[in-house]
Amino acid sequence: MPSVARIWMERGKEEGKKEGIVEEIHSTIKMGFEFKFKQLSKKLLLAIQKINEVETLKEIKKAIFDINDADEFQRFLKSRIQVS
Repeated sequence: MPSVARIWMERGKEEGKKEGIVEEIHSTIKMGFEFKFKQLSKKLLLAIQKINEVETLKEIKKAIFDINDADEFQRFLKSRIQVS
């Protein structure tokens, strides 16, 4: 049976991996949007940066490639995320 310390270490590694994935997807979304559409509203960018669910971020990242209009992409984002 693994020790409590070992279990915590493993959880820490898993959380660190997830955080790295989330940060990379955030960066990819921002870079992809800026490359394709030139500018993303600061409100939407901040809302995206608050998302920590990998699947939601992957859906947003995929939409950058599927959607060809900046306004349509922003409508898509607003339908998926809470913008304050």
